[in-house]
Amino acid sequence: MSKPVVVVTRKLPAAIETRMMELFDARLNAEDKPLSAERIVALCDGADVLVPTVTDAIDSALINALPGSVRLVANFGVGVNHIDLKAAAARALRWPVVVRPNVGGGGAGIRRFDTPAQLAEAAAAGRGMAHIPSRRTRARMPSAIGVARAR
Repeated sequence: MSKPVVVVTRKLPAAIETRMMELFDARLNAEDKPLSAERIVALCDGADVLVPTVTDAIDSALINALPGSVRLVANFGVGVNHIDLKAAAARALRWPVVVRPNVGGGGAGIRRFDTPAQLAEAAAAGRGMAHIPSRRTRARMPSAIGVARAR
Protein backbone atom coordinates (compact mmCIF):
# COMPACT_ATOMS: atom_id res chain seq x y z
CA MET A 1 0.00 0.00 0.00
CA SER A 2 1.42 3.38 -0.96
CA LYS A 3 1.84 6.18 1.53
CA PRO A 4 -0.41 9.26 1.33
CA VAL A 5 1.24 12.18 -0.47
CA VAL A 6 1.56 15.27 1.73
CA VAL A 7 2.63 18.74 0.51
CA VAL A 8 4.22 20.94 3.20
CA THR A 9 4.44 24.61 2.25
CA ARG A 10 7.16 25.79 4.67
CA LYS A 11 10.06 24.30 6.62
CA LEU A 12 8.86 22.70 9.83
CA PRO A 13 10.86 21.61 12.89
CA ALA A 14 13.28 18.81 11.96
CA ALA A 15 11.58 16.23 14.18
CA ILE A 16 8.22 16.94 12.52
CA GLU A 17 9.64 16.71 9.00
CA THR A 18 11.47 13.48 9.87
CA ARG A 19 8.27 11.93 11.21
CA MET A 20 6.28 13.12 8.20
CA MET A 21 8.81 11.48 5.87
CA GLU A 22 8.44 8.23 7.82
CA LEU A 23 4.66 8.22 7.62
CA PHE A 24 4.00 9.89 4.27
CA ASP A 25 5.40 10.57 0.84
CA ALA A 26 6.23 14.11 1.97
CA ARG A 27 6.92 16.92 -0.47
CA LEU A 28 8.84 19.39 1.70
CA ASN A 29 9.88 22.98 1.08
CA ALA A 30 13.59 22.54 1.91
CA GLU A 31 14.43 26.13 0.91
CA ASP A 32 11.67 27.51 3.16
CA LYS A 33 10.76 30.16 0.62
CA PRO A 34 7.15 31.38 0.39
CA LEU A 35 5.28 29.57 -2.37
CA SER A 36 2.88 31.25 -4.75
CA ALA A 37 -0.66 29.91 -4.98
CA GLU A 38 0.18 28.57 -8.44
CA ARG A 39 3.21 26.71 -7.09
CA ILE A 40 1.19 25.23 -4.21
CA VAL A 41 -1.43 23.98 -6.67
CA ALA A 42 1.27 22.48 -8.92
CA LEU A 43 2.95 20.72 -5.99
CA CYS A 44 -0.43 19.29 -4.96
CA ASP A 45 -0.84 17.41 -8.24
CA GLY A 46 -1.48 13.84 -7.09
CA ALA A 47 -1.27 14.80 -3.40
CA ASP A 48 -3.74 13.75 -0.71
CA VAL A 49 -3.02 16.43 1.90
CA LEU A 50 -1.91 20.07 1.89
CA VAL A 51 -0.11 21.21 5.06
CA PRO A 52 0.10 25.02 5.03
CA THR A 53 1.30 27.32 7.79
CA VAL A 54 -0.07 30.65 8.96
CA THR A 55 2.12 32.40 6.37
CA ASP A 56 0.08 30.88 3.50
CA ALA A 57 -3.16 32.47 2.31
CA ILE A 58 -5.38 29.48 1.60
CA ASP A 59 -8.21 31.44 0.05
CA SER A 60 -11.17 30.30 -2.03
CA ALA A 61 -9.28 30.75 -5.32
CA LEU A 62 -6.48 28.44 -4.14
CA ILE A 63 -8.89 25.91 -2.62
CA ASN A 64 -10.94 25.79 -5.81
CA ALA A 65 -7.78 25.33 -7.90
CA LEU A 66 -6.48 22.39 -5.85
CA PRO A 67 -6.45 19.06 -7.69
CA GLY A 68 -9.29 16.70 -6.84
CA SER A 69 -6.83 14.35 -5.15
CA VAL A 70 -6.43 16.79 -2.22
CA ARG A 71 -8.91 15.73 0.43
CA LEU A 72 -7.55 17.48 3.50
CA VAL A 73 -5.94 20.78 4.48
CA ALA A 74 -4.07 20.11 7.74
CA ASN A 75 -2.80 23.39 9.12
CA PHE A 76 0.49 23.52 11.02
CA GLY A 77 0.44 26.42 13.45
CA VAL A 78 -1.83 28.63 15.48
CA GLY A 79 -5.26 29.51 14.15
CA VAL A 80 -7.04 29.07 10.86
CA ASN A 81 -7.68 32.72 9.93
CA HIS A 82 -5.56 32.25 6.79
CA ILE A 83 -7.83 29.45 5.50
CA ASP A 84 -11.18 30.14 3.85
CA LEU A 85 -13.20 27.64 5.89
CA LYS A 86 -16.39 28.18 3.86
CA ALA A 87 -14.55 27.36 0.62
CA ALA A 88 -12.97 24.32 2.28
CA ALA A 89 -16.38 23.10 3.42
CA ALA A 90 -17.91 23.74 0.00
CA ARG A 91 -15.09 21.72 -1.53
CA ALA A 92 -15.87 18.94 0.96
CA LEU A 93 -12.37 18.90 2.38
CA ARG A 94 -12.29 16.53 5.31
CA TRP A 95 -14.21 17.16 8.48
CA PRO A 96 -14.27 16.43 11.35
CA VAL A 97 -11.02 17.77 12.68
CA VAL A 98 -9.46 17.25 16.08
CA VAL A 99 -8.02 20.35 17.70
CA ARG A 100 -5.60 20.47 20.57
CA PRO A 101 -3.86 23.36 22.32
CA ASN A 102 -0.32 23.80 21.01
CA VAL A 103 1.06 24.53 24.47
CA GLY A 104 0.85 22.31 27.53
CA GLY A 105 -2.21 20.45 28.64
CA GLY A 106 -0.90 16.94 28.02
CA GLY A 107 -3.98 16.19 25.96
CA ALA A 108 -6.34 18.27 28.06
CA GLY A 109 -8.64 20.41 26.00
CA ILE A 110 -8.72 18.20 22.90
CA ARG A 111 -11.99 18.78 21.06
CA ARG A 112 -13.68 17.45 17.94
CA PHE A 113 -15.34 19.82 15.47
CA ASP A 114 -17.70 18.50 12.84
CA THR A 115 -18.18 21.72 10.85
CA PRO A 116 -16.19 24.84 9.97
CA ALA A 117 -18.77 26.89 11.90
CA GLN A 118 -18.03 25.00 15.12
CA LEU A 119 -14.30 25.54 14.70
CA ALA A 120 -14.73 29.25 13.91
CA GLU A 121 -16.97 29.69 16.96
CA ALA A 122 -14.40 28.07 19.26
CA ALA A 123 -11.58 30.19 17.83
CA ALA A 124 -13.64 33.35 18.33
CA ALA A 125 -14.38 32.35 21.93
CA GLY A 126 -10.66 31.78 22.52
CA ARG A 127 -9.80 35.22 21.19
CA GLY A 128 -12.42 36.65 23.52
CA MET A 129 -10.65 35.02 26.48
CA ALA A 130 -7.29 36.60 25.63
CA HIS A 131 -7.66 39.16 28.43
CA ILE A 132 -7.67 36.43 31.11
CA PRO A 133 -4.33 36.66 32.94
CA SER A 134 -4.08 32.98 33.91
CA ARG A 135 -1.21 31.36 32.01
CA ARG A 136 -2.83 27.95 32.48
CA THR A 137 -6.09 29.14 30.90
CA ARG A 138 -4.34 30.82 27.95
CA ALA A 139 -2.40 27.63 27.22
CA ARG A 140 -5.68 25.78 26.74
CA MET A 141 -7.54 28.35 24.65
CA PRO A 142 -8.95 27.01 21.38
CA SER A 143 -7.34 29.88 19.45
CA ALA A 144 -3.98 28.09 19.86
CA ILE A 145 -4.66 25.12 17.64
CA GLY A 146 -3.18 22.48 15.45
CA VAL A 147 -5.44 20.54 13.13
CA ALA A 148 -5.27 16.83 12.41
CA ARG A 149 -7.65 14.44 10.70
CA ALA A 150 -9.92 12.63 13.11
CA ARG A 151 -9.68 8.84 13.00
